[in-house]
Amino acid sequence: MIDFTALQTTTTDLINSIGSTLTLKKPSSSTYDVSSGEIVTVDGTTTAIKAIIESYTSQEVQGLVQAGDLKIMVTHDNIIEMEKDTIILQDREYNIINVMPELQGDVVLYYNVQVRR
Repeated sequence: MIDFTALQTTTTDLINSIGSTLTLKKPSSSTYDVSSGEIVTVDGTTTAIKAIIESYTSQEVQGLVQAGDLKIMVTHDNIIEMEKDTIILQDREYNIINVMPELQGDVVLYYNVQVRR
């Protein structure tokens, strides 16, 4: 079986070297602590990440992709939750519509993230 981890490393290095910096915003959340019997709130966080940002082509604008959506490539080690997280780019907040892994074998090279204002 082919080991694609070297390709994953190359992809990560490329995104980190030529990508733009944007902010991944994770909201506050609450969980129930079984041992204490209390609800514990975890503060939201913002993290600067590197990403390659592209517009969708006119041929790609159909179905779930709308005009104005952006395609953002982020490294494999960024955990993005569609229902909760948002992306801040140039002082504008974008909702996450879809997150798709780009795979080679069973190795995630990067994630394509579709965002919308």
